[in-house]
Order: sequence, then C-alpha cells, then structure tokens
Amino acid sequence: MAERKTFKSRRAFLNYKLHAYSIAICGDKSVLEQAVYEKLKERGLSHQDITSCSVLQLTDEEAEAVHTDLNDTNKRVQANVNKAHEYTGQNQDMTYKQRNLIIKLTKYNWKWTPEATFSYLLETLPHIRQRLNSFEIQKSKLKPLYSQMTSEDADKVIKRLTQLEKNNKQINERNI
Repeated sequence: MAERKTFKSRRAFLNYKLHAYSIAICGDKSVLEQAVYEKLKERGLSHQDITSCSVLQLTDEEAEAVHTDLNDTNKRVQANVNKAHEYTGQNQDMTYKQRNLIIKLTKYNWKWTPEATFSYLLETLPHIRQRLNSFEIQKSKLKPLYSQMTSEDADKVIKRLTQLEKNNKQINERNI
C-alpha cells in the first residue's frame, strides 16, 4: 500500500503539489516558474525586480490560485498523455494496432463469428474469464474482453493466430 505523506501545513502541501504538477505536465519546473512569474507580474513587480521565481515568493492566496490552475492543466494534459499511450502502446493496455490486427485475422481472414472469436480468446487467455461478468460471457461481448487484454496478451493471441495461418497455408500447399 502506498505511503501517505503528511504535511505540517496547507502551504507545505501546496508547495509540494505545485512542484509535482509542474513535473507531471512538462517534466521539469518550467511551468511552475512561468506561473510564479505571471503571478509576480500581476502583483505589480517589474521584470528587473523579479530575480528568481520561487513558490516561497507567493502569498497563500496566490499559491492556491496557481495550484488550481496547474491542477486543471494537469488534468487536460494527462487526458492527452493517456490517449497517446493507447496509440503508442507505452502502457500495459492493448494498442489499437493490436486490436485491429486481431479483428482482421479473426473476422476477415478466418471469417469467424464474434462468438467463435470470443471463445478462442478465452481459450487462449483463461485468466481474463475471471474479470468478465456472466452477462458479458453469455452474450460473447468482445469489447469488454478486448478492454481487459494487456499488450502481452494481445501479442500472445496474434502470435498464435499467425502461426495457425502459416500452418494452414502449408497444409493447403501440400494438398495442391
């Protein structure tokens, strides 16, 4: 279980979260420095008066406002990052390319029904059956099944399907 961090004050919490959001958004503190710089400019300080941009220079109200802004920005950025990971496969979920390849092999090359595809996938990946409810299993729902598959699961299925296709081609060539 993750350790819960306790803070001495609300301000200590805000300082911690401001740095964390900045790193989550762009990988360094540049977003935070820009936000602090803008708040100091709003306060009326000139460019020459601002020598460094530290969260310690902000008032509590300004820190709360920057926290709210960075929190909103972080939510928008994370949605984009998560969507990008779905396409590039940098997380554990099956990529769209893998999903489309499984569909292409089963539906178009093999001309399997959705029920046959569902049955084959559950036979190949029995551990996924535990994550599906009885309705999804009875109705052979492929979308929930695909959403439970990881990238490694998809690779395993694709490997088996391509091996089946290769074996069938060899058998057909021998029969000709």
